[in-house]
Amino acid sequence: MSSISPRNTYPAFWKRALADLIDAAIMSIFSNLFIYLIVGNVGSDIAQRGIAWMFTSGIFVYWAIWESSALQASPGKWIMRLRIQSDTAQQTDALQAIFRNAAKFVSIAAVFGGILAILLSPQRKAWHDGWSKTQVVNR
Repeated sequence: MSSISPRNTYPAFWKRALADLIDAAIMSIFSNLFIYLIVGNVGSDIAQRGIAWMFTSGIFVYWAIWESSALQASPGKWIMRLRIQSDTAQQTDALQAIFRNAAKFVSIAAVFGGILAILLSPQRKAWHDGWSKTQVVNR
């Protein structure tokens, strides 16, 4: 029997990816609805730029707020039964969550190299997890 409890195990890459896809879908719906209410036509050029800007900046804030909340997870992570914690197994604070999600853009910009690092890391950490001293664990 292993001494690692299921609560502290590291999730598979696919679980993290699916959680992010769920969050992206939520933000996409919200962004499109918000722009539609303001502009009225989501097909226009200005609406498309607004949707892209709102989605990109909005998901950053969305993740940071949820991950530093008492839930310790965005809705996508919560659905996939994941949570974010510090490397010392404490709840992340707002500053740590903001840094983690800013660093996530670097992980993505490096042709997803920082994200794919999850596949090679024993603790299944992406670059932004390591830099922010956080980890994603099963709850």
